[in-house]
Amino acid sequence: MAKTKKQKQKANSVDISSSTALVILILSILIGGVLLFLSQNPQIAKDLNAKLNLVPKPYKKSAVPLQNDPPVVSEPVQPVLSVWKGVSPENRGEFISADEKIESKKWDVECENESPKFKDCSPTKCGRFIKDNFITKTEAKMLIGIAEKAMHYGEAEKGVTIFDLASGGVTYKDKFVDSYKMTNALHEADPTNPNALLTDDEVELLQNVYGRILFEVGSAFNIKSVYLGFPNFFSRIESSTEKSDYEFFFPHADNEIYKSFEYTAHLYLTSHDQDFSGGEFIYLDRPATPHNSDIKIHDESNQIVELKQKTRQSIIQPKTGRLQIYTSGHENLHVVEKVGKGRRYMFTVGFTCDKGKRAVDLLKKALYGFESEE
Repeated sequence: MAKTKKQKQKANSVDISSSTALVILILSILIGGVLLFLSQNPQIAKDLNAKLNLVPKPYKKSAVPLQNDPPVVSEPVQPVLSVWKGVSPENRGEFISADEKIESKKWDVECENESPKFKDCSPTKCGRFIKDNFITKTEAKMLIGIAEKAMHYGEAEKGVTIFDLASGGVTYKDKFVDSYKMTNALHEADPTNPNALLTDDEVELLQNVYGRILFEVGSAFNIKSVYLGFPNFFSRIESSTEKSDYEFFFPHADNEIYKSFEYTAHLYLTSHDQDFSGGEFIYLDRPATPHNSDIKIHDESNQIVELKQKTRQSIIQPKTGRLQIYTSGHENLHVVEKVGKGRRYMFTVGFTCDKGKRAVDLLKKALYGFESEE
């Protein structure tokens, strides 16, 4: 009887399975025999392994790390900030960048004068204070607007324009013009023009800012009484190729220029990098030579290079809304770096302990116009 197709396939598969099993059995017997022979003859096994390069060699670390080697851990190299170029590591003090957010920070420095002149006012512990977000960006823009109203009448002198609130004086090349008087003159010529430089809202903002800064001065330096001094001014610094004689660019102490100052406050209205380059505020500690007002920090003479190399520097980068307060003596000798591009706006407020030298009716002319002055 003939086999069916399925029966033929089944018979073939049985034949293949039997053949495979037979081959595996023969190979197993052969391998077993070889392994038994090598185990009984170790020298032959050793020689065979050597010829086939199967003997493991001791690990020797390569001078060049292999791909699978663990990574070599080394100390990270800290980049040198551009502000520290030319300054040795031991002379690098505090650095507060515009990127930092300082809720409140104060550090002490040794006072120039050991005995205070005015009880409960003159500093017994000198120092430096920083606080960010003291004003909002909207308030900063309003303050810049106030400054620009007056600076419209002026012209920068070697990259610097000043507007003094007490007198109304604005930089015009190498002199000052009275912005309050000019506003009043325009009003007389055309009554549709305002008779005062500032609006009621702008004066209210200034008075509010003055009061808040006054509170921070008293709180930071633990004093019971202090008075608003003068001058109090806005400054706008921009790039200039001319050599400037402004005190900003000289190593100086504020009470050397403004004799009645006991405390100085700077309120920054624009930010480093975002609005301008350069313009850092630099404290110069441990001066290498006695203070000399003729020394210019930007003069490339050997004298100034030596001063920067041998002086410990602490650097503050301006930031919109950042309030900086410090005692005004030589313990806080400082300088401002020149601005490379953009505009650096700042509001400077001085405070005195001498009641006879306080600012009285500071904003009277700004609010009521020049003619109202008695």
